[in-house]
Amino acid sequence: MVPFWEGLRSIFCYAPISLFAESLRVQRTLVACILSPRYVPPNLTGCVKDLDRLWNMDDLELFGHFEDTQRSNVVSLRHGNTFGLANKTVLSLSGLVGRKKVGEPVMKFIGPRTTTVNLSFIVPISSKYNTGKRLAYRSIIIISLELILTGALATFLVFEGIGVGVLLLACVATTHFILVILQQLLQPICAHKEVIQDKLQKAISDERPLDIHIITIDWNSSQLDVVCGLSKHVHSLTNIPIRIDKPRLMKWSCRLLAFVLAVQAAALASVVGSKSQELGSIAWLAMYLLMLLPSQFQQVCPAEELLKNQNTTIIQAEPVHFSGRRAALAFIAMLPVSPQVNRWAWLDVFMPNNERRRAFQTEWDKWPLINKREGEKDMAEAKMLISSNTKDVILHEATAAYNDEKFVKCLRKFEDDLAAASNIARGDH
Repeated sequence: MVPFWEGLRSIFCYAPISLFAESLRVQRTLVACILSPRYVPPNLTGCVKDLDRLWNMDDLELFGHFEDTQRSNVVSLRHGNTFGLANKTVLSLSGLVGRKKVGEPVMKFIGPRTTTVNLSFIVPISSKYNTGKRLAYRSIIIISLELILTGALATFLVFEGIGVGVLLLACVATTHFILVILQQLLQPICAHKEVIQDKLQKAISDERPLDIHIITIDWNSSQLDVVCGLSKHVHSLTNIPIRIDKPRLMKWSCRLLAFVLAVQAAALASVVGSKSQELGSIAWLAMYLLMLLPSQFQQVCPAEELLKNQNTTIIQAEPVHFSGRRAALAFIAMLPVSPQVNRWAWLDVFMPNNERRRAFQTEWDKWPLINKREGEKDMAEAKMLISSNTKDVILHEATAAYNDEKFVKCLRKFEDDLAAASNIARGDH
């Protein structure tokens, strides 16, 4: 039994080193803390690249591509333009991009490859939301209990004479304290916030300009994230970077955090091979695992706080799977949009503007759901146009997905919420 315990202790002694090197939660934790006062952060670890990025941190990098090497692209169906995705971390936390592929294709046609469309609707909400930081009692209680337990464990290690363990737990407490400071004092600044709340009321009540953004890592990808909503709502999330009201505080807090993580790394490395100090490594690992639990079980979406500050919310449709990309693009063309330019300009990034492309456009222009956009009301008329032609089969598959019961329910909710916002904007109750 003694050799087994000694072997287990040696494993626990080395485990924190690998955890420290492989942690990738630094960016997400920082963003989540800034966006939501109800978020309970885990114990932070990091690696060399995290320390360098934290030292040179700015808010554009924080909300954008702090850890990502693959940048996403966006095309607007309303304007026909393309641009790089801003605020990717925020959209990822909210589920607008990066949802996992599940299920089977809607229609089991034989095609070159399965293409997944993850569709989300951004809708205005009628009630005004408190834009200031709100005291979140539950998260404060949990964080306080974690800090008390950390202090008690550090006191025990002091009496045991394990100084490295005390230093490691001090690093844990310091990182938590820094994150709480950022959580309570920083406020994200979103573009069009005042416009959406005030001046956009006329646009909601009169024009309701709708836009659809297709987001993907590359234009040949088999997974397309689609965001549909009022044009200014969608652009403020995908095209205009979110800023922070106190960038200097964030800059120096991130530098202090980088210093604390470097000290923590040095302390963990010094424990390796030292039997007299290995209990300190085990104590750090215990607190590391304990502090992971609240973040795994809490039902908090930090990005929802940001959306509510803009008086919007998200309706997510279930992923729709197609036998090929053309059926997926035909389905997207059926969604409600208010085009300002050539309605097919957005297809340039997916298909070259040649004879083959123009043949598809001719077929699509004749299709009732694309031409009239009246949903399932035109299903009977659409079925009459189906022939054995491959292009018609593609449109039939897209039509079947559009008239799926779950999708119709989601689309109707989006239209009802949009109509309710219009009535409120006009003063109708």
